[in-house]
Amino acid sequence: MFKKTLTAFFVLLVISLKLFSQNPEPIAEKGVLDLRNWDFTKSNVELKGEWEFFWNKLYTPEDFENQVHTPDAYIAVPGSWSGTLVNDQPLPDTGYATYRLVIFITPNASQNYMIKFGEILTAYKAWWNNQMITEVGTVNNSSILAIPSVQPLISKVNFDQEKIELIIQISNYSHRANSFFQIPIIGSEQGVIKQFTLNMFFDIIIFGAVFIMGLYHLGLFFYRRKNKAALAFALLSLDVGLRILFSSNYAFPYIFPDISWEIVYRINYFTFYGLVASFIFFFQSTFNEKKYKLFFISSYSISLLFLFTLLLPTLVYSKLLIWYQLSVILMIFFSLFLLVKFIIDKKTGAVTLAITTFLFFAAGINDILYFNDIIKTTTLTHLGLFVLVLGQSLTLARIFTKAFVRNEELTAELDFHNQHLQELVDERTKEIEMQKQDILQKNEELMVQKEELQVQKDEIIRQKDLLLDKNQFITDSIRYASTIQNAILPENENIKKYFNSFFIFLPRDIVSGDFYWFTDTSDKYLFIAVGDCTGHGVPGAFLSLIGMYILNTVVIEKQINDPKLILSKLDELFNLFLHKGLEENRDGMEIGVFRFEKDDLSKLVYSAAKTNIFIYDKGNKEIIRYRGARRSIGLKNSQKSSNVQFENINFDIKSSNIIYCATDGFVDQNNFERKRFGTPAFTKMLNQVSELPMQQQKLSIIRRFEEHRQNEEQRDDVTIIGLAPKINTLNK
Repeated sequence: MFKKTLTAFFVLLVISLKLFSQNPEPIAEKGVLDLRNWDFTKSNVELKGEWEFFWNKLYTPEDFENQVHTPDAYIAVPGSWSGTLVNDQPLPDTGYATYRLVIFITPNASQNYMIKFGEILTAYKAWWNNQMITEVGTVNNSSILAIPSVQPLISKVNFDQEKIELIIQISNYSHRANSFFQIPIIGSEQGVIKQFTLNMFFDIIIFGAVFIMGLYHLGLFFYRRKNKAALAFALLSLDVGLRILFSSNYAFPYIFPDISWEIVYRINYFTFYGLVASFIFFFQSTFNEKKYKLFFISSYSISLLFLFTLLLPTLVYSKLLIWYQLSVILMIFFSLFLLVKFIIDKKTGAVTLAITTFLFFAAGINDILYFNDIIKTTTLTHLGLFVLVLGQSLTLARIFTKAFVRNEELTAELDFHNQHLQELVDERTKEIEMQKQDILQKNEELMVQKEELQVQKDEIIRQKDLLLDKNQFITDSIRYASTIQNAILPENENIKKYFNSFFIFLPRDIVSGDFYWFTDTSDKYLFIAVGDCTGHGVPGAFLSLIGMYILNTVVIEKQINDPKLILSKLDELFNLFLHKGLEENRDGMEIGVFRFEKDDLSKLVYSAAKTNIFIYDKGNKEIIRYRGARRSIGLKNSQKSSNVQFENINFDIKSSNIIYCATDGFVDQNNFERKRFGTPAFTKMLNQVSELPMQQQKLSIIRRFEEHRQNEEQRDDVTIIGLAPKINTLNK
């Protein structure tokens, strides 16, 4: 298992190097950055390099309009002003300053652009030319009035001038670090949002995986309190999950928008101290190590001591961090020494833990090189933490598996002894039975009864064989009927002329009561219908054939083109066809009918009987559901619903729209907890997959259905269609 973990990490590392390596980016020199030759359609650009730096001054754009200000220094971004010489004096950690960068670009007022600010310690205010674009916290020249905040922002900017002046005021009185912890990035609106979204998705996925592993092992410890390794791993996983969440500059500001700066940093430091302590605890409990008690007690004591420093102001405890980091380095080297020893002793899980610990260190080294602009990769600490937790999970799994295998071996040995004991008892019992003549007589009676039972058994077997033959004959007939039913369904090649589409058709039994129908025989219109007949299996299949036959009669032969009139005629003929003159009709159908104009596929008229239509708009990225009439086709016994009239819904379909229609089999499917999937979850699922190509949407929907159903029996037939009209192609 550890080999697979190692391989997976290096694959992810290589992919990261490929994705994030690119041509050398421009670097600012003496406060000027030339981006006139940069193609923003291909990638974003970091505003790194030398910025003009004005110490103890809070300049605004008006201060540079009619006056030239000589910078006190040129400071590299990212970086800190701490130690920079101004007037031959090194600058302190706290204070306030103004950063200024002049950017030359190729004007393009028609394109939307954005700037993303990462973490800037601890408050800042920014101007793009003469327009203030963002303010995080409160910048002030007084430590009393300045308010720190941590909230990375994205702001829209204009490229309407060749020369851009970016001015950022920064104040810091709360932390040992200051200034730009991360580099500002500018790019096209699509490029910046894409990069931001991918980073947030990556952080949340890793957080979710680690947090779930923690809760799972916490449950293991709850049911088996002696298993201290499970508790240690649960604490480590939960700590790593919280650290990933609160050290992310992408996820937590949107999950906890009003959280204070002090709480965020205390949580970051708390999870760092807790990470080391929980790792040592897991290390100790996994290998049941008792020889090096002094090392473990010292590690716990140091971590606990630094946890108490969080009661101090942030400026104080952040400056104490370096001493804890030095202690952690010593702990790490001693842990590696113990791991090597455990590997030599062939202790279970030592190799896996050693490899994942090494990979975590490699990820940390990568981040150090990346933030110092030595290599072009990306941050991998979160991934390294995830691999570390995964490796420890594999270590626990191997230990649990080994214990389970040993338990099976002991059980097998016990069964072997029990079997031999039973054989001894049987032998003695037979000796006693041979001495008793009355038991022999009863045995003879039993033999007679056995012969009678054998005769009955033979008859039952004969009847069973007959039933099996008949069942096979019926099954073969139904399978052939399925072939006929599939042959009657529309051919996808005809539909593809007008739509990018997919069709999901999952019968509960061999044949289905669901169907979909298509015709383009009309000169002006083409029609699509999705139907769900009463029942499933053979009865439902017969009704579906009747439904398609009546649709052909109404639309093709009688040339009725109005969808609501089609449904009314379908209702009339369905009742007449199945129950001539009967007062009640318990057979019915739920159906939706689409009519598109051939010359303009954007013109859609839809009418339905208890069937919903879902329309996705790529521009707004949302799904809108439209309900059909609250009555079915047929079902004459329902007087209330029969008074409801079918209505048409008119749509102007855009090229960015995707149309979905489905029977109720998917939303009514239950999982092992007897919980329906439900329409809200179905709508959310469509919204999640709607950006994918149509065939990938189909596979994703089927996979989601199977994940929800798991081993539960399919309750009903499932039919789902997705249509993206080829408006731009056919209307030209």
